Amino acid sequence: MHQFDWRRGMRRVAVAMSCLVVAACGGGGGDAPAPLPDREAPLSFSANNVVDVAGAALDYGGLALAVGQVAVDWIDALALANVSDLTTACITGGTQRLRLTDRDGNARASPGDRIDVTLDACYLRPLDEAFYGSLAIELRAPGAAQQWAGELAFGGDFGLLPGAVNVRIEGGLRIEYTADRLSKVVRVLSLGQPFALYGQSGSTVLRDLVTGLDARREVRRDTARATTSMQYRLASDSLGGRIDVATATPWRSWFECYPDAGELAITGAPGSTAGLRASPIGAMQIDVLLSGASVGFVNGGEAVFLWSGAGWLPPLQNGLGYVAGPPANNPFKQFTEPSVTVLRPNPAPLEWTYSRPLASGAVSSAVFRRSFIGPGEPWAPAEIPATVSIEGAVLTVTPNAQLEPGDSYDLVFDGGVVGDLSDEFGARLLKPRFSAPVAMTIQAVAFVGTPGLVLGPGEALPLDASASMADGSGVVVTRWRQLSGPALSFSATNGAAVTVQAAAAVNGTAVVEAEVENSAGELDRQTLSFRVLGDLSQVLVIASRPANAVLSVVTSIDEGATTSYVRRLDVNNTLDVVLGTSRLLAQLPGLTWQTGVDIDFGPGSASGASGLWISPGALCTPQSGQLAVLDYAEDSTGFLLRLALDFETSCSGGAITTGSIRFNSSVPLRR
Repeated sequence: MHQFDWRRGMRRVAVAMSCLVVAACGGGGGDAPAPLPDREAPLSFSANNVVDVAGAALDYGGLALAVGQVAVDWIDALALANVSDLTTACITGGTQRLRLTDRDGNARASPGDRIDVTLDACYLRPLDEAFYGSLAIELRAPGAAQQWAGELAFGGDFGLLPGAVNVRIEGGLRIEYTADRLSKVVRVLSLGQPFALYGQSGSTVLRDLVTGLDARREVRRDTARATTSMQYRLASDSLGGRIDVATATPWRSWFECYPDAGELAITGAPGSTAGLRASPIGAMQIDVLLSGASVGFVNGGEAVFLWSGAGWLPPLQNGLGYVAGPPANNPFKQFTEPSVTVLRPNPAPLEWTYSRPLASGAVSSAVFRRSFIGPGEPWAPAEIPATVSIEGAVLTVTPNAQLEPGDSYDLVFDGGVVGDLSDEFGARLLKPRFSAPVAMTIQAVAFVGTPGLVLGPGEALPLDASASMADGSGVVVTRWRQLSGPALSFSATNGAAVTVQAAAAVNGTAVVEAEVENSAGELDRQTLSFRVLGDLSQVLVIASRPANAVLSVVTSIDEGATTSYVRRLDVNNTLDVVLGTSRLLAQLPGLTWQTGVDIDFGPGSASGASGLWISPGALCTPQSGQLAVLDYAEDSTGFLLRLALDFETSCSGGAITTGSIRFNSSVPLRR
């Protein structure tokens, strides 16, 4: 088994170096250290050293990629925190401090800025060890489709906690990171100076120098595969010479499984060729090749970070390390699920990631089935159809229409039939479950203005949705449309406040919808219903307003208004108007009911009006007030054809009620 093991920490590297130092010192005692072999001399391979050489070939490329992943994690952490100085406790103790030098002043990490990292006994998961020291990342302009690019320089103190052997990482690396919905790629390249592992015990110093590095690791959710390639030159005091490493076939593994494909080619002195080849069954042992023949193996578990789904998979419960095994020990399972607990009305697609590609048609249909209607929310469809797509190991569900704000939904697959889904190899799992409420990110609040009805073809009724809210502020746009009822004409179809008029001589109930939208394109709607009296023939209306109260309007076509009539009786020249529980009863002996009559009534009045009683109004006898006839007509037989009358009435010294009576008249109501 080779001596290098960056996955379990550089402490084993320290042990290996300690052994080499002792050997270089002639076995200990007071002898002077023996000279080290020339690290730049091409190394000759033999059965005695090829396993260690092959292990180092895998380890140093993996070490660089792990450092690159940690650097990406640091950049992301500082960007997400939206602060310039972030200190956090590490998972096994110690601290990590990230400081941003914001050179362009945009208050976020961006090209041209610098990130300084200081570790104090902080565990780094991809490297699986606690580190101390400092390093700096200079952010550079990323290439096409890249999210991050930068140059990483290690401080002189970056390494393991000091011990008998001081182990540090020196030099620098270029980091490039590219990510999209299905793929994440970390690429690490050499800078001008070598990337070096440095070990010192007493006066003896060992350096392993990596140059010409180009290592790339991609993790894809759709294929559930990790793919790794690397090439570099290693000039090693630890190995006693120089080797060149290149990928013959990229390493490929299922998430959490040892590689089942991949080969590294290793060259040293002329005629010395070696390599590493993955087992086709994804076993822990990776075969070591010498001149094309298998002569040993290294443990694939020592580079487990390379085979994991890190970046997509949730961490282990304790947050430590990675796990891997043969494919047979890692059955078909669900890795990730939607992390949201509250949906937006237009939610992002919900996604599940599995350990293997799903079979075609593993899920054929889905609907969002409403399980709860929010208080005051209008009716909405009980089910919202959804689009289901399968991209390898990723199951995606997207509603085809907006979910109603304030409601809750269950995601139901394949009509709710209990069953399972399978991967492309025939293994099966239960279909996923998902339920969540929908946030009130947008809320339509609309009102019908007074008098609450459209009276006649010229009457304008205000509609107002200015109280609508979107994410705590005003909405972006408000739209109006009529859903049913007598035809209306709108002053405008957009805007928080509009007016409507009857567009035809038709009576009935109109239903209008106010639709509001926020900047995210999310919608909410509210319906308003109100009466429309486009045809005033044979329609009786009584409107009244006690003191400063809201105007109340009752018409003869309202539901429940079954008792209504308008008549004039010859006896005492009496005008009698009844509409439900409202009534006007007035006598004008010796006077004529006609347009223009304007009289006072009540105790001490000189008008001659008698027996006058108006309800709604002051429920007392006698009443006092004023009465004005604005429009009056009857036929030759005395049948009343039109009436428009305004009144004010009160008990003696009491509050005044104002009102109007309209019968077959186009005179507007008194406001």
